[in-house]
Amino acid sequence: MVDNNHPSKNGPVVNGVLIMAMALAAVVAIGGFIAVFKATFV
Repeated sequence: MVDNNHPSKNGPVVNGVLIMAMALAAVVAIGGFIAVFKATFV
């Protein structure tokens, strides 16, 4: 993981990329869960 206690010139960019990556991963995980749920129970 990135140590946010040590500021760097590209810190905000790295944080933005991490946030976007986590958001994308959350969307994919939720979408996959819904797909499995529908395939299993519908």
